[in-house]
Amino acid sequence: MSKLTQIRPFTIELNNNINSLENIIDKYLTNIKTEHKEIVNKVIKDICDGEGLDYNTIREKYLRKKEEVVSNEILDKIEINNQVYYYEKKENGKVYNNNLVVVGMYVENNIIFNKC
Repeated sequence: MSKLTQIRPFTIELNNNINSLENIIDKYLTNIKTEHKEIVNKVIKDICDGEGLDYNTIREKYLRKKEEVVSNEILDKIEINNQVYYYEKKENGKVYNNNLVVVGMYVENNIIFNKC
C-alpha cells in the first residue's frame, strides 16, 4: 500500500475538522458582530439621551452604510466622462468615486482630480 493511500483517511478527517471549525468560527463572528452593533447602538442612545440629541438623526448621520452616503444630502452628484462622482460642494470638499474612494477635491467651484 502506498503512503498516499495510507494518509488519505487522515486528510479526509482533517478536511472535515477544518470545515467544522470554519462553521464554528463563522457562528462566533456573526454573534460578535450582532453584539457589537447592539453595544454601539446602546452607547449612542445613552449619549443622545444624556445630551438631549435626537438618536435617529445621530444614528443615520454616523452609522449609515457606504451605499447610503451617496444618497445623503451633503454630497452632490456629477458625471464626468461617463463616470459618476460625488462631492462636497464646499471649498476643499472631497470628491468620491462610485466606491467612495477619495479621488480629488472641490476647489474654487471646480473639481480637481488627484494625480495617479
